[in-house]
Order: sequence, then C-alpha cells, then structure tokens
Amino acid sequence: MSRGFTIIEALCAFAILALALVALYGVGGTSYRMLARTYDSDRAALLAQSKLEELSADVAPIAPHDSGTFSGGDFAWRLESRNLPQADEPDPRFVLQDVRLVITRSEGREILALETRHLATVRR
Repeated sequence: MSRGFTIIEALCAFAILALALVALYGVGGTSYRMLARTYDSDRAALLAQSKLEELSADVAPIAPHDSGTFSGGDFAWRLESRNLPQADEPDPRFVLQDVRLVITRSEGREILALETRHLATVRR
C-alpha cells in the first residue's frame, strides 16, 4: 500500500479548487457591483429628497426645463414641468404643475426618476 497521493489525484484536487475559486471570484465581483449600485441609489434618493424640498419651499411656478449638478459633482439633476389643465372655473391665483425630477451620475447614467405635483402661486 502506497503512502500519499498520486499525481492524478493531486491534479484533480487542484482543478476542483481552481473551479471553486473562480466561482467565488465571480460572486465577489457581482456583490461589489450590487453594493456600488445600492450606494448610488441611496445617495440619489437623498439628493432627490433634498431637491424636492427645495422646490416645495418656493411657491412660484417651476420653469419648464432646468438642470444642474449637486455639490461634489458626482450627481446631476434634470427637472421638467408642465402646467396641468385647470377646472371649468380656474382660480387665476394658482397653477398645478406636473413635475419630473431625474437624478443621473455625472457620466449620464440615470439612477432615479420621480414624478410629483407642485401647487404654485401666480403673482400678478
């Protein structure tokens, strides 16, 4: 009876180990990408909330198109608004707007898009 492993047994063990390491490497890379996307989504949600609070603090109508970047320069925002049709007897002091806010990475990849309504006071 011999002691130790034959060369074939050792090669098979190394091949199985290599396959397991390749699979773990793939899972690790996927996990890292998912973690980075989650971080981007969380940060974009906070920035969007901040921008929406800024907009709601101003009672003036929102311009049809506006855009800019957040401090730090990693994220940008784009704002689109349109006035909604008023009732049969409209109140000229107010206008209801449909607002769409899009948060993107600085390279242009869209992270988050939100739609809301804004009640504006028209100053005459």
